[in-house]
Amino acid sequence: SLKTPKSNGNGGGKSTKSLKTPKSNGNGGGKSTKSLKTPKSNGVGGATKTNKTIKSIKSMKAPKSNGGSIKTDKTDKTTKTTKTTSGKSNKTGATMKSNKASQNSVKTNKKSNKTQVPNGGKTSKKSNKTSGKTSKKSNKTKPPSVDGKSKAGKSKGGKSKDGKSKAGKSKSKGRTTMPTPSPTVSPMPSVSMPSVGPTLPPLSEDRVIAILQDFYDKTDGSAWFESSGWDGSTGKSPCYWYGISCSNDEDVVDDINLASNNLAGDLSDTLLISELHTLRYLDLFDNSLSGSIPDDIENLLNLELLSLGNNTLSSTLPSAYLPKLRVLDLQGNQLTGTLPSDLATLSELLTVHLQNNELTGPIPESFGDINKLLSLDLGLNDLTSTLPASLGYLYDLVELKLDQNFLTGMIPDEIGMLHHLQVLDLAANRFTGGVPEGLYNLTALEELVLASNPLAGTISSSISALSSLKYLDLADCGLISIIPNQLGMLYELEDLFLENNALTGTLPVSLGELPMAKQIYISENQLVGTVPQQAYGSLTMLEVLELQQNELTGSVYSNSSLCQLRTVAGGDLDVFKTDCPSEVACECCTNCANTTR
Repeated sequence: SLKTPKSNGNGGGKSTKSLKTPKSNGNGGGKSTKSLKTPKSNGVGGATKTNKTIKSIKSMKAPKSNGGSIKTDKTDKTTKTTKTTSGKSNKTGATMKSNKASQNSVKTNKKSNKTQVPNGGKTSKKSNKTSGKTSKKSNKTKPPSVDGKSKAGKSKGGKSKDGKSKAGKSKSKGRTTMPTPSPTVSPMPSVSMPSVGPTLPPLSEDRVIAILQDFYDKTDGSAWFESSGWDGSTGKSPCYWYGISCSNDEDVVDDINLASNNLAGDLSDTLLISELHTLRYLDLFDNSLSGSIPDDIENLLNLELLSLGNNTLSSTLPSAYLPKLRVLDLQGNQLTGTLPSDLATLSELLTVHLQNNELTGPIPESFGDINKLLSLDLGLNDLTSTLPASLGYLYDLVELKLDQNFLTGMIPDEIGMLHHLQVLDLAANRFTGGVPEGLYNLTALEELVLASNPLAGTISSSISALSSLKYLDLADCGLISIIPNQLGMLYELEDLFLENNALTGTLPVSLGELPMAKQIYISENQLVGTVPQQAYGSLTMLEVLELQQNELTGSVYSNSSLCQLRTVAGGDLDVFKTDCPSEVACECCTNCANTTR
């Protein structure tokens, strides 16, 4: 697998994780291989996505920074203040993963990509393909933070069917205001909680130093990008070492943040770190750590954040009971085995990111018991069986991403009970039975991605209820209906993907009423009639319009308002495709012999 170069020590962006090559869906069906787009994040997943992210990492945290200044506790969001000392670099918030780092990571260009997957297939984290359709976010992410600062992660990519990338413009989003749902009680059976042992006395400073220097030695500390204090040369307390913060009442180490710092070695050899029972945050995201996650990690009973994503860890998921854990990020590794059902005993969990691993088996019914959960991302694995209806009881859930697995059956109606849900990505599975009517109850939804599933059925006129929708991807779903006029009532919609279905009828004039539209893909259907060039000419933000491989006829003239959107005329429309010149006489299409360039 390929990795981009790591930061030079300034805490820069994350390396982009590579992808999974498409697996055959075994259907061998009539439709050609479809591209799968990576939609923009709503901010829940945290990361790459210079994107909106759910806030769930470091609220109510107020330890002393590595610079020695005191941090004050805040209820909703915490600022980690640091006072720069000689030889030490400042570190704010989640340290090396700042918003600027995010911008320099996966999503820096204006045009991003769409992952190619066959119907029901999945992409691989091992491939390094350029994507086709534009994504508004990268999909695999660093855990989100409560203070709203996302940590960079990785994106999925792919190619369009013809091997040519589809131009478009991505939109990176930063902080998102999260909903504040009223307290709810899950009707799911409660899970008994193991008792927590007695509070242990703090370790001596000499013992803490010995533990940390052992960790330094076993993770190739001399090659770290930044290691001020770790080699013992300064003679200062560990609270002044790079990447370490201490509590504000006494010099007790409670935060180790060495993300993107070129750590290497076998994590299972670093057993002494589990003696730091005061530790609340352990962030080793985006390094080169291998081996397994030590079982002794269960000794860290105060741990609230465990971020080991974007490494090369193997083995199965540990069954450690960490009663205070709120953020679990193990994405982008090589973890195998099944999802442990006892994960539901971690009742404080807000974020679970296990995407881009090699996990198998079903999603446990018990996951419906994690009733504080805000973000669940299990995409890019090898999960099977049906989608448990119990997930519909995660009433506070804001992001649910299960894309690119082998899930089957119908999408449960209970998913329509997730009234705070902003992102739903079930793309590239084997779901059938159409788009459930219950999904149209998700009025907070901003991204709906069901692409590359053999759903069949129709697009309901009830889709107009999704008034917050910005990203809609129903490509390659076997849909056979007309395109409902009610799509034109989604006034926030920016990206619309309906290609490679069996849609009939004419192009709705109402699509010209989408003031925010940037990308419209309706190619490879059975549409007839003419292009509503005057109506679509009002889409002043449009960048991509693909209508080819339909049965459209008529003309599109260079003096029409639609042609005036072309970049050569001062507009933003970079890509405009129809079946021309034989079927549509288009004077400004980008793939015609008489294209105006």
